[in-house]
Parts: sequence; structure tokens; C-alpha cells
Amino acid sequence: LEGDVDATFPYVPVHLEYILTEVLKNSYRATVEHHHDDPGPLPPVVVTIASSMLPPSPQRPAYMSIRIRDQGGGVSPAHMKNIFSYAFTTADSKGALSPTGDDGLDGGPYAAQHVGGIAAIGDQSGAGSLFGEITGKGLQTGLGSIAGLGYGLPLARLYASYFGGGSGLELVPLYRFGTDVFIKLRALDMKGGDEVLI
Repeated sequence: LEGDVDATFPYVPVHLEYILTEVLKNSYRATVEHHHDDPGPLPPVVVTIASSMLPPSPQRPAYMSIRIRDQGGGVSPAHMKNIFSYAFTTADSKGALSPTGDDGLDGGPYAAQHVGGIAAIGDQSGAGSLFGEITGKGLQTGLGSIAGLGYGLPLARLYASYFGGGSGLELVPLYRFGTDVFIKLRALDMKGGDEVLI
């Protein structure tokens, strides 16, 4: 952790927690899987916090920027166009990332099928429905209800941009090395002209 580590910031805590949990979870997992054969300690995941001060309240930041940098191998160029698509995942059916990400066998628009289901939509009984399939597989693996199924990054980006933070979350991969994720959040007490829907 580096940068403005003592900065305070008015934001919805549960949204910030969700965003950081999803991005850090991806960074940690990628780092461990990318370096699983390397001797010695794993490279660190570095979190940098920066606040921008605007008059007339120099003690309160107008924006909080967070960078999360890992050395987890980055995202394959083949996956970048879908990385923020709902239900897209880079995990294979065993929950692991492929070594190259280029084989076409991992990830895809129907992530529920990659964890072993038929993804039948519309079954009213609940058995065999897409929702039942997702929650069942999540509980079986101990990952939670939608973890590993391609919803983390899209939802994190939505939360980050919801209160007028612009794009909110930007992912910059250096394929075969690592990824930088930039999160920009607007302070909720600032008069930014954006209406907040509650």
C-alpha cells in the first residue's frame, strides 16, 4: 500500500468494498497462477492511492484514484474485447486460468456452461434454471453465488462509474507480464451536476 494512505473519502462503503474485492481477487489469483512454478516469493500486488484536492475544500478530495498493479501475466489480447462483458470468464471448467488464454477453450459468453451446466433459462421450477445452476455451482465450489462466473469486473466497473466517476474502472494489461487497474471515484458530497438515483 502506497500513496495517500491516510486520505479519507466520502463514498458508499459497500460499493468500494465490492470494487476492491473483485479487482484484488483477480490480481491475487492471476499472480499465484502465473508464478506457480517460480521458486521464491510471489511478486507483490501494489495498491496506490491518490486523492485530488480542489478548492474551496482542500482537506477533502474531489476524486479518489486507486491503482492496483500486479505481475499476474496480464490479459490475453484475445480476451480484451470481452473482459467487461457479463458472464464472460477466463477461467476454464476447473476454475483455473489457461496458461496462454489463447486456446479458445477457456472463457466465453456462456460462463455457466464452463462450470458444467446446461444453463437452461426459463425453467420455472428452479431446478435446472440458469440462476439455480449459477448459485449451485458457486456453493459447491465454496466461491459464493456468482464468483468465477464473469460478473465481478462488469459489476465493479458499474459501481465505480455509477456516481459520476466517468469510466470509473480502467484495465490496462501488459500481456505476459501483469495488469494495472485504475479506479477513479468522485466524492459523493461534491456538487458535480450528476443526479444520484436512489
